[in-house]
Amino acid sequence: MKSKLITGVAGGIDRAFTSVVRVMTKTSDSQHVGTAEAIARAAAFYASKSDAELFPSYPAPTLPGDRDVTWYSTHVPLAAEAKGLFQAARDNRYARARLYLAGRPRPALVVIHGYLGGGSPLEERTLRVEQLFRSGFDVALPILPFHGPRALAGRRMEPPFPSADPWATVEGVRQGVADIDALVGGLLARGAPYVGVAGVSLGGYLATLHASVSSRSSFLAPVTPLASFSEFAKQNGTTSHTAELDALHAVIDPLAREPRLTGDRAVVVVGRNDHVTPRQTHGDRIAARLRCDTVEIPGGHIFGFGFDAAWATIAGRMHTALDVQRK
Repeated sequence: MKSKLITGVAGGIDRAFTSVVRVMTKTSDSQHVGTAEAIARAAAFYASKSDAELFPSYPAPTLPGDRDVTWYSTHVPLAAEAKGLFQAARDNRYARARLYLAGRPRPALVVIHGYLGGGSPLEERTLRVEQLFRSGFDVALPILPFHGPRALAGRRMEPPFPSADPWATVEGVRQGVADIDALVGGLLARGAPYVGVAGVSLGGYLATLHASVSSRSSFLAPVTPLASFSEFAKQNGTTSHTAELDALHAVIDPLAREPRLTGDRAVVVVGRNDHVTPRQTHGDRIAARLRCDTVEIPGGHIFGFGFDAAWATIAGRMHTALDVQRK
């Protein structure tokens, strides 16, 4: 009875959330930015860029001991089509994170929120900050581009990243990875012996991509992750331009890259009743690519019943893999 209740509630919440995302990200021939021609043009532009151009290595910022930290985001859009958006988005020019630090340097875990998240007091609970802190980790909660206090005025619930705009989506991914990498570097510079990166949903996607383009992090934990923007669009029928989207997202697809953190240096959490990023097309594919274990929770994507145990497993796996390595 309890299992059926969990399944019903989790599925209903997930389907409602997916309906909202479907409306926000739907491409259409009536939208200039979402046409097949626009997507193909963006795909050709980014395919011509090297990894060094797409994901450059920036110096780590100096992070103060304050709880809420802000630093200038070093991201520079490659595409002229995106520069106007990023120049106009004043609040997005500064990366932000909330830090939970002990008195002495400890291993740290960066935990990335999902779509439409960022900056909510509830995230301390949903991302299990206290639990992770008591497990022996300093914790950092970054805010993704165009989310939370970095949102465009009047568009907090409709961010341009990710969206039907191919230029904004790719540049948002690039900025998100750059900001995460800067935060990891800053934590290492403060004395953290190692830093892991975890992320929920969209955050899981960025965590996985970051781990394939940067050598700064030491552990990876995608939680009910998005594996592919193209797969999500096909799954929800939000586009008829599947070939163009596949080409566009190839440059930012973590599944298309050689993973750096594999085996016991990674773990993927999947939801048995996840209807937003179903495990078969998202979490399981990432785990197969990383050649790592999956941890299944009985809940769904939004109503994640079983997350306490999942985060405990992440903390335990990270300690085991990296504390042993340091001895």
